[in-house]
Amino acid sequence: MVYIKDGDILAWDEATGESRTIFDAGDVIRVEVSDDGQMLAFLRRSVVQTSDVDFHEQSAMWVVDLSGQNRREVVSAESLRELLGASETDSSNIPEMTWIPGTHRLLFNGWTYLVQAEGESHAIPRGLVSVDADDGTQQVVVPAEAGLRFVASPDGRQVALLSPTDLSFIDADGSDLRQDVLTYAQVGVPGPVFPTGVWTEDSQAFVVTGSIDENPAGIDFDLWRVPADGSAPKQLASVQRSHPPSVTFSPDGQFAAHIQYTDAAPPEIAGWFITPLKGEPGRWPFQATSRWVMPAFTGRRTEKHSRGHWRSSAPVPPRTVTSASRQFPGEKPPPFNGSTQPTSCCSPAIRRLCSS
Repeated sequence: MVYIKDGDILAWDEATGESRTIFDAGDVIRVEVSDDGQMLAFLRRSVVQTSDVDFHEQSAMWVVDLSGQNRREVVSAESLRELLGASETDSSNIPEMTWIPGTHRLLFNGWTYLVQAEGESHAIPRGLVSVDADDGTQQVVVPAEAGLRFVASPDGRQVALLSPTDLSFIDADGSDLRQDVLTYAQVGVPGPVFPTGVWTEDSQAFVVTGSIDENPAGIDFDLWRVPADGSAPKQLASVQRSHPPSVTFSPDGQFAAHIQYTDAAPPEIAGWFITPLKGEPGRWPFQATSRWVMPAFTGRRTEKHSRGHWRSSAPVPPRTVTSASRQFPGEKPPPFNGSTQPTSCCSPAIRRLCSS
């Protein structure tokens, strides 16, 4: 497992139970492991003082072999700021970066923010760029004027582009843009709400939170299966009084888990609920699909972990509910009761976590 501690990158060996240091600059804020497990991409953050009281943060992307050798910068802080059109007072960062499966190329976007104000909490991700970790060449796939998030397909050939108003597909090399394959209304104040989605395991379709509608007790939305070949989308489920970024999917493609709010004023989190998906949406890779602290579907250990990245999967002990940062042995979501209504899976321990 590869993880960050005190700004350094370490690798933990399960066989020996010991960790070794791969990179020790003390300024690393994120690390991603390549699909073949041989390379690491990571972000280094620095602070630039522009006056006695003013400063901004900036990030650069580096890569290094798993052995710790051949470290190099592939996206400089200056080039990222130029790409985003950052002003002298703007801070800049890379909120999303991922290895394209089966390659040594990465996809990333960027955003700017005011560190002395709201920070990154209201920043909007923009653009999409690919970079080759072997030779450092970059390609702008989508210009930085466009606000979007992205998800690469498991076969590495396509990318889903998620904006606050529509879902589009594009090939990983920047060709064959299929725009507005699903559209929906923009919601969210002060910043827009982005949908959440996941590719099916065969890369033939994308399941996404669409048909978004805001109400006083949260956000209503539908879950759609959108084929990549251009055929008609199919509705899988409807969710009320929730929040799209909270959605996560079971690896067998049969269920979606999400938070749900009460209809009280002001609304509170009622708990985590499981909604069955109609039809046969298809299996999808077991991956994190939310930034919320949540219970995760068990069965096999996820490739992503709160403290780092597992290089190989292993069985998870039964009767364990896993959150993004804690485990609660002996607890699990209740079995689906056959109803078409969402089932609460919020155990007392999870409720304590949600309210803390």
